[in-house]
Amino acid sequence: MKKKGFTLIELLIVVAIIAILAAIAVPNFLEAQVRSKVSRQNANMRTVATAMESYMVEYNRYPISTYVPFDNFPGGFGPSMWKIYPGELTTPISFISSDAAMEDIFRLPHSYTNPLANQIMYLPSLMYAESGPYGGGLQNDNTYRLQLRRYGLWVIRSAGPDLYYQNQPGDKQDYGAGPGGWNLAAYDPTNGTVSAGDIYRSQKRADETHT
Repeated sequence: MKKKGFTLIELLIVVAIIAILAAIAVPNFLEAQVRSKVSRQNANMRTVATAMESYMVEYNRYPISTYVPFDNFPGGFGPSMWKIYPGELTTPISFISSDAAMEDIFRLPHSYTNPLANQIMYLPSLMYAESGPYGGGLQNDNTYRLQLRRYGLWVIRSAGPDLYYQNQPGDKQDYGAGPGGWNLAAYDPTNGTVSAGDIYRSQKRADETHT
């Protein structure tokens, strides 16, 4: 009696069909994952922005700014990165339910040892940034006026799906503020789901995803 089974050709056809389906499904799944993270980051930044405005109503000023020197990051870059000082928004009055909303989910893969390095960037429009646990800093007059005119009194900023901060279109690594640095490179999904550019929210511009 002849045994029934699959021929080699039939097996190869099945494998080819599975490979084609996987090639279609996996990129779509990864894109959906990125879109979900962008939506979650925007929601977190809306929460932080609301907390900051509530803080302003209560204290007539925005939260203290602090910074993490780039030399705490791999690569030892020179400029400073501004961050939100979490304690101001959580104590003694809880303007935000937890510090988790201040995390930049696109920075977490870097696993920086300094927890502030994994938070969204916070840039107040101040000539002199107030001292915090990591020191203080100075915005020059040109930087201050550019930021104030375009974004208002504050900007909060996520690195976006490419995981790096860019101040200029096309940058592929963390980049400090320089000439033209306040025409910030904003993330735009129409350029590709994982494309260069950062996610912003500011006093004047909400949920900015394009320049």
